[in-house]
Amino acid sequence: MVGVLRPEAITLPEQRVISAPAGTAVEPITPEDPTAFLAALPTTAGTWALVAVVTNDPLLDDALPGRVAEHHTLTYSDGASEVTLEARQLYHAADAHDALVREAGPDAELAEAVVAGTVVGERAERTGDGQTRVMWTHDAAYFEAVGPSDAALALVAALGL
Repeated sequence: MVGVLRPEAITLPEQRVISAPAGTAVEPITPEDPTAFLAALPTTAGTWALVAVVTNDPLLDDALPGRVAEHHTLTYSDGASEVTLEARQLYHAADAHDALVREAGPDAELAEAVVAGTVVGERAERTGDGQTRVMWTHDAAYFEAVGPSDAALALVAALGL
C-alpha cells in the first residue's frame, strides 16, 4: 500500500526561449553636458532610441510665454519610424496644466496620465493626417510626442504612459 500513495517522478522540460527581449535597432546617443531635466529623460524606451537632441531657447517658446524654464526637442527612432518629443520644464504644475489646455485645444478631453499605477498629471491626444500628437504633464513638466499615429502611440506606451 505504501507504494501506491507515492507520486510519480516529474521531469520538467528544458527551458526554451521563444523570442529574445527586443532591443533597440538604433544605437542611442547620450546628450552632452545635460541639465538635470534633460538627463532624467530616457535614452531608450523599449525598441526606441534617442537619436537627436536640440536644446531650444526657452525665452522664444510660445507654448506658455515667459513660463518655460527649459525646452528640448528629442527625436526617437525604432529603426523604421521617428517620433519627436518636445520636453518642457515649467515652473509649476499649474503652468504645465495651462500649456496642455492651450495646446490640446478648448474642446479636448483631458484624461489622467498614469505611470506605474500612479497618476502623475494629465493627458490628451489629437490625430489628423496620419499623425498623432500625444500631450501630457508630469508635475511641472509638459511633453508632446508627435509622429506617425502608430509610432507616436508606441513610443508613449514604451515610456510607460
